[in-house]
Formats: sequence, C-alpha cells, structure tokens
Amino acid sequence: MWPSRVPVVKEVQNISISSHCASHLCGSTFFKLSYGHAQTGPIPVSASASEMEAALNNLWSIKPDTVQVTKQEDGQGSHYTITFNSDRGDFAALHFEGFSSNTNISVSEVTKGQSNMATFTLSWAGVPTAPIAFNATGSEVQSALENLMKADCPAEVLTTQGTNVKYFNDFENSEFTGAQSGTPESHSGFCGFRSLKNADALFRETFTKESGGQYGPVSLNQHPVLCFGYKGLLRDEVGLKFTYSDSSGQTRAATTQISTLFNKEDKWSYKCMDLQSALQTAFIGSRYSLQQLYLYKDNSGADYYVDVVYIGKTPTTMNENAVLLKRRPPPFESSGKSIKAFSVTKQRSAASEITYNIVVTPLDCAFDFPLMEISFMQMTNSSEDRAEFVNRAAAVTVTRPHRATPPLSGTFDVEIYGSRAEGLSVNISKEDLKYALEGISGMGQVNVEDLGTCRLPSWSVTWLTKPGAQPLMKVDDSSVVGNNVNFVVQEKAKGGLLIRGMTGDFFRVWEEKTQVEVYINGIPSNCSGNCSFQWSDEKTPFVTGISPSQGSSGLGTLLTITGTGFSMENASIMVGNSRCVTEEVT
Repeated sequence: MWPSRVPVVKEVQNISISSHCASHLCGSTFFKLSYGHAQTGPIPVSASASEMEAALNNLWSIKPDTVQVTKQEDGQGSHYTITFNSDRGDFAALHFEGFSSNTNISVSEVTKGQSNMATFTLSWAGVPTAPIAFNATGSEVQSALENLMKADCPAEVLTTQGTNVKYFNDFENSEFTGAQSGTPESHSGFCGFRSLKNADALFRETFTKESGGQYGPVSLNQHPVLCFGYKGLLRDEVGLKFTYSDSSGQTRAATTQISTLFNKEDKWSYKCMDLQSALQTAFIGSRYSLQQLYLYKDNSGADYYVDVVYIGKTPTTMNENAVLLKRRPPPFESSGKSIKAFSVTKQRSAASEITYNIVVTPLDCAFDFPLMEISFMQMTNSSEDRAEFVNRAAAVTVTRPHRATPPLSGTFDVEIYGSRAEGLSVNISKEDLKYALEGISGMGQVNVEDLGTCRLPSWSVTWLTKPGAQPLMKVDDSSVVGNNVNFVVQEKAKGGLLIRGMTGDFFRVWEEKTQVEVYINGIPSNCSGNCSFQWSDEKTPFVTGISPSQGSSGLGTLLTITGTGFSMENASIMVGNSRCVTEEVT
C-alpha cells in the first residue's frame, strides 16, 4: 500500500530565544542545537539568520537535505523560522542546550512535513543512511548500508594534491598507500574506511607518489602547514628532519622536535600545525626544506592511528573542533564495533510486499546490536527484535530472526596420558596453550597453531619429540559459556616413525626355537623351510687344555689341544688372527 505522487509538505520549525544578557555581551552568550546525534558548535544568542542557517546545514544528521532560516525580533526575543528543504517528510524537533541560566530557548513545530514517499531512510544506532529509492534493488540497499559504515568528513578535509597541496593521503586505496611506514588498518578511519596504524613517519621524501616517482623534499616556504586526523596516545611532539640556509647562507641539515599538544583519547581528533613558523623560532635562517616527519608513541606504548595526512599551503580549517562536529562517524565507532560485510537480497510477493533480507557479518565477534529503524515514519510498535513503522497507508516492519552470536567465554580442561591441564581460557594464545600442554607428563615438546576465531576457537597440535601414534586428547568443556557449545578433538594425521634404510633385524619374526641365520656380505638371507636347531651337549666339543702356553708360528711351535667330542673332520683352529695347520685330530 505504498502511496505514490504524494504532494510534498516541507517541515517548518520555530526557535525562540530570549536572553537577559547585556547587548555588548550577547555575542559571547552561547547555546547549541542538535538533531539526532549531530550537534552544532556554540551559537551566540545574537546570531543572524545566516549564522544559524550555516550552523544547521553543517549537521550531518540533516544532510543531504538543507535548511533555510529567517529571523524576526520583538520584545520577547529572537525568533528563527527553520524551513527544511526536504521531501522526506516529518523531522523530529531540534534539541537545544543553553549555557546561561539567563537564556530561555523553545522549539515548536509550525508545519509537519509530509514525504512524497519516493524514498525511505534506514537508521542504525541513530545514524541514518542516504535516502533509498522506493522499490530499490537489493544491491542499492546494500550499498547504502555499506556507505553507512564509513566516516564522512567535511569537504575541506578531503583534498587532492596539486599546486597548493604537496602531499595528501587518506589511505583508502588498499592497493597503494604510498606510506611505506605503519600498518594499513581497515574499518577504522577518520574519513572513509581506512587509516594507518603506528605510522612513525608521517612523511618521507622517499615516499612514492601514486602516479610514480618520489615526492622529494617539501619546501616549507610554499607548503608550511601540516594537518591530520589522529586517535590514540601520542607524545606531545612532532619530529622533523630538514635542511635550511643559515644567516651566513650556508646549507645545513638538522633534526628537531616541535612541541605541541595532542588529545589523549581513544577517539578521533584533528590537528593543524605551521611547521615553518615553529622552525624559524629555533633555527634562524631561510629556505626550509622538509625531508622527514615523525610521530612518537607516549610512555604507555599504546597503538595510535592517523588519517587524511595533509601538507599544504594553508590550513584545511581554522577551527579543528568544527571538523569533528561536521564529521559523521560510523554508527558504532564509540563502542569499538564494526561491520565486516553486508549481504542483501530482495524478494517481492504476489501481494505487493517487498522484503529485504539483510545478513550482517560483524567484525571481531562484535554483538549486541540495536534493531534497525526507519526514519521519517511513525513507530507504532516495538520490541527488541521487532518494530513497526507507518506513514499513511504504507507500513514497514523490521524483524530480527537471528542475533549476532556472542563470542565464547570461560575455560576448558585437556586430559591425556592420565594427566590434565586445567582452566585453559577459550581465548588462550598458542604460546600459552603450548606451555600448558608441555606441562603434562609424557607429552614432550609440541607445536601449536591457532586456526580459529573468537566465535570458533581451533588449534592444531603437533608432537615434535615423541613420535608415533598418540592417544586422543579428551576435553572437558563444561565451563565454556556460549551458544550450543560443542568441543571436538580430531586426529588429523596418525603419528609414526620414519626409518631410512631398514636393517635385517627389522624383519625378524617370533619363533619358539633358536634359528640359524646366514649372512652374505653382511646381508641376511631368507630362510626357506625349517632353520631352527636345538643345542645338544652330546654334539658339543669341550676344550680341557692347551699346551704349550707360549710359542709362535716362526718357531714352528706344535700346539696340542685336548678335550672331548672332537670330530675327525673339519677342524679349524685360530690363534688370534693366525690360522693354524691341523696335523692330526683324534
């Protein structure tokens, strides 16, 4: 029942402000306005219509729409009429915050907006998508949601290299960062999706341009200003390596640190600095040429991130805080959550009902997300997993069949060889698991690889010093907390012992009687038939005496060996390594 060709009615609101400030102080008495999660900077109570209009048009929660403001004054104060240039319908009332008890502010709706129903707007955690055309394709809805996950920055921050901009990098090109310093980081950008983690060098003259070639040194006479977004704990100084001409005209090379103040917060800030002015104070001279630019971690050693690094002729902004107010953050930035991927499919039933199935894959096992909503429509019913919205005859229902699975928590025990390693965290590192397993008696040394995720932990264990088949480990997962926990141990490869060059002893078989063995050139031969024998005293010769006890072959000593059981044939006599000639056997 989605209507079409509905006449547009623009939303109109009125803001009335009365203040008892002295006329010369009204310019320094301020208030703020907000719509949704976006807030203006301080606005003087004496603001003109154009100042009020500019402040509201900077709110990302109103964009891509704009407002038009007119002002009237009477004995009751100043009255601003706000007309929303939008065909999306009914806007919620603007919120205000006064900074003086002598200032009274009120907001009223003059005309309720009416949408032409050509579009609808999804909202997640209070952050709206761009307007989406009614009956849009699944890919168009998916694109709107994907764009919702990136940070939108004001146009003055997003620039391009040219005559007035020597260097600019927003790190959005995953194939080329041109940075060669730090680690590219996805899903965490001051602008867009990406930033650079722990970039010790913000700039080097050897950095490569995307078009090819190196940047070379930067003339600070032409491009003296550095601006960039940052998040994390930075030391309050910026390092520079540069050359300059001293007062005698000699070219000198130097390094220094410029003191500055960085916000110590785990949220994005923006900074602009005049590098040349800072150098001129400590190094008297001219023709300053920047070669390298450094940032430093503070004493905590915590990670930090930078984005939209700019070196140019003039500052990108004269108000760093205004950049933060104009910037539209992703919906879950303050909680550290992010989305890895969306998948949207569209279905249309015979009853003219359009359904979009939205599958959201969170990053790093994030969970506990709010339900999506429809902006500019009236919510009539809601619960944690279902909400209904109406506008005239049109109705939209948002349902959540499945919540994002929370990551596993708790501990498990491993048992093998009759011993146990207990209290192992499901988030245990491969190093700690290796240490715990090697503490089990009989385990020996093992190698552990981490193959899992926070939702599906998995490790591979390989025995290093104990070859052969091993018993299957047993796991007690009774202390693991999660949805449908199922801990499985599988044998991927049975252990064995690899022998290169097997000797004959490996081919002995068990026999009840002693076996005769025949070797040819040290190689055992195969027994065909019965090769067993039994020892017989009757057939065994015994030696009872040898005479004389000394002699030699050279003297022709005749050796007499006496005993019993001697055979008349095949007598073989050896003295050491010398073979004797048998003269007589009896």
